[in-house]
Amino acid sequence: MKVKRYITCPRLGALIMVLVFAAVIAGCGGGSPGASKAENKKASLVIAMVNPLSGDAATYGVSHKNGMELALEEINKAGGIKGQPIEMVFHDDAGDPKQAAAGAQKFADQKNVLAIVGSCLSSSTLA
Repeated sequence: MKVKRYITCPRLGALIMVLVFAAVIAGCGGGSPGASKAENKKASLVIAMVNPLSGDAATYGVSHKNGMELALEEINKAGGIKGQPIEMVFHDDAGDPKQAAAGAQKFADQKNVLAIVGSCLSSSTLA
């Protein structure tokens, strides 16, 4: 019996996540009916990411961060989403589920954050 093995690529996964979020955000429309095009272009679309950027699992978190930054750079060079650039904000959870939950709550409380990308660690994501 042969067992299939799949090669995983954290950067590819991060790129796919960013593109999915970009498509979702683009489909949501841009701004309020009274807002001018100039106002829409000035505001950045903010996506938050909670990942281990230090500690034992930093290798995974830093890879995800680099993949997200690469994808955002390409999206922003192409004009962003409906003319609005995308901005990423990060929270280092150091691989600790309590810190991950605190970071996710911090971003959830901010009105300008449109989406939160969860940790690459299942224990942190479930927290």
